[in-house]
Amino acid sequence: MRLWPRRKGRKAAGRRTFDAARQTSLLADWLGTAGAIDADLRGDLGRLRSRSRDLAQNNDYVKRFLAMVERNVVGPNGVNLQCRIEDAPGQPDTVANNLIEDAFDDWSRAGVCEVSGRLSFAALCRLIVRTVARDGEALIVRVEGAAARNPYGLALQLLDSARLDLNYNVDTLPGGGRIVMGVEVDGVGRPAAYHVNQANGSRLRLSAGNVYHLFTTDSPEQTRGYPWLHTAMIRLHNLKGYDEAAIIAARYGAQKIGMYVSPDGNPGDFATPGKDGKPQGT
Repeated sequence: MRLWPRRKGRKAAGRRTFDAARQTSLLADWLGTAGAIDADLRGDLGRLRSRSRDLAQNNDYVKRFLAMVERNVVGPNGVNLQCRIEDAPGQPDTVANNLIEDAFDDWSRAGVCEVSGRLSFAALCRLIVRTVARDGEALIVRVEGAAARNPYGLALQLLDSARLDLNYNVDTLPGGGRIVMGVEVDGVGRPAAYHVNQANGSRLRLSAGNVYHLFTTDSPEQTRGYPWLHTAMIRLHNLKGYDEAAIIAARYGAQKIGMYVSPDGNPGDFATPGKDGKPQGT
């Protein structure tokens, strides 16, 4: 094999770089972060959630967005159950299927499936989806036995995600676990319990086996969810302020009038041009 010598005067190829990582005057204000997602959420989740709730309450665009989420994810009739039990391959067990579906329909009624008695299963699903979009997460407790207050011994309770103690953090627990923003996880990050605040100021530990913690996982080792609107909050807030300012300016502009008063009280002849060629009185 013949090795060709480098030609004299030839420069070595430049080191390859990522354009997005370059440091230039145009990118001087672009500050990134290399921290874990939970570290960012510890300082920002409370403010993100409160601002998202304010937008949901007072911003027309956000109210419309949340209504669309409900309609497109859950719909007006909610989630239905259709059983496919078979006596034998290709032979459906019609009696068993009908009994189970009828029982599910009865459990799904308002006053049965949800502990407060105010929501049907369809309404509960719509509220859960709205909560996940607005707050970034939803916390649902499975209530069993007599506490369910229905013949089926099972009901659901939707808790305010703000009750999951954001400021409760323990770096090391016996057994290698830890508590991150109210969520107790074991050594490999699997949820073991949820610590929620109560009205009397105490903290209640709920076993993870009885809790559904719903949120969209966007990063590895993420423990809490954050509002879906986080990237649009500032723009939506400013847009609402812009709309209000434009409407108020138009209102004040519509209230302004002009008055012409001649020196001698004579309205003048507006149809006859003056010396400058313009109608008199202008």
